[in-house]
Formats: sequence, C-alpha cells, structure tokens
Amino acid sequence: MEENSYLKVKRIFENYKKNLAKLMRTGQINEVVTLLNDSGMMSAREKSMYDIAKKSLSASSIEEIEIQKVNFVFSLLNRKEKDIILNEFVLARPSMWWADKYSRSTFYRTRQKICQKFVMYYYI
Repeated sequence: MEENSYLKVKRIFENYKKNLAKLMRTGQINEVVTLLNDSGMMSAREKSMYDIAKKSLSASSIEEIEIQKVNFVFSLLNRKEKDIILNEFVLARPSMWWADKYSRSTFYRTRQKICQKFVMYYYI
C-alpha cells in the first residue's frame, strides 16, 4: 500500500532535520540556507530562479542538495501553508497547536491538501 502524503512529508522533514544536524556537526551549515534562518517566508517570486539554480549547482553534498530541494519546495507555498508545515513538521509544538486557529476537520483537511501539494512539488 502506498504511503499517504502526510507520512511522506513527515519522512521528508525527518530526513531534512537529520541532514541539517549532519551538516552542523561537520561545520558546513554556514553555507546552507535553512527554512528557519530564511523564516521560510520568501516566496518563489521574490527569489530569482537563477539564484536557486546557482545554489543547487554549487552544493557539495547530497545532504545540501536535499536541504535545498526542501527549501525550494517550501518557498513555493503560501504563508498559511508554510505556517502549517513549520508548526507540524519542523518546530517542536504541542500536538494541538492549531486548535485556536482551526476546527479539527478544517485543520486535517487543510493539512492533507498541503501535504499532497508538497509531495507533488517534491517529487516533480
């Protein structure tokens, strides 16, 4: 049975965090733009495709390439989508961090759509 999009995104961000940790241990983290120091709020339109391609081509390791791939896909999302991805998969938040913003059904439906979108962009 095929893994659902939520689990795929969860796995992608688990690998993202492992890759960041590995690059931090080896001292290469200064050369990698992460979601957190970019605040994840830069849209694809605000960043030229040339800059993104240049960074990808200059990556020296598989870990850097994977981090940049996740960063690029993340940059394609709107602010609401980024907020849900960050709070659900990247930051350590209480399990119901969303309760004051969304009803349960709205949150799960929205999260599922965002995960499907993220997976679609990631595997293109």
